[in-house]
Amino acid sequence: MPDTILVPTDFQVESLNTVKLTLEQTSTLIYIVLVYPMYPSGSITDLLFYSPGKLIRQSVSEEFTSALEILKNRFESRLGGIRTELFHGSTNNAFKNFIEGQGITHIAIPKTYVLKTGKDSFNLLPFIKRCGTPCTMLDWPPFQHHLTPSQQLQTLFI
Repeated sequence: MPDTILVPTDFQVESLNTVKLTLEQTSTLIYIVLVYPMYPSGSITDLLFYSPGKLIRQSVSEEFTSALEILKNRFESRLGGIRTELFHGSTNNAFKNFIEGQGITHIAIPKTYVLKTGKDSFNLLPFIKRCGTPCTMLDWPPFQHHLTPSQQLQTLFI
């Protein structure tokens, strides 16, 4: 059974470098689950018409979508699939249940890149550090930290 690797994302092209490095370091087939931590809405209307797919589509830029397609094409032989999930929990047990439910066998996080949080998201790293799932910290080349989204997109080809 192929590994399923969780990679936290902030829907910035730059955050996909963790996916790229993970795929470069493997020679076997793997599945990637991008996870975005999001506070649940307190609105009854939002809860009644809750659609994770719609929330993800609203949060993702064209550059991010293009970058995902580049990665899928470039690493077609090693990538069994890549999907994006939202995590709405607020406890360690909720995150452990999420990990188990998604079939996660490993986690990959950036060593120096800090995932950006907005008004609707939160830092997932404290949950990752306490969940007990094997975790790899990947260090990116220093030049990649200060590039524009289009330059970041170009680095996925290198």
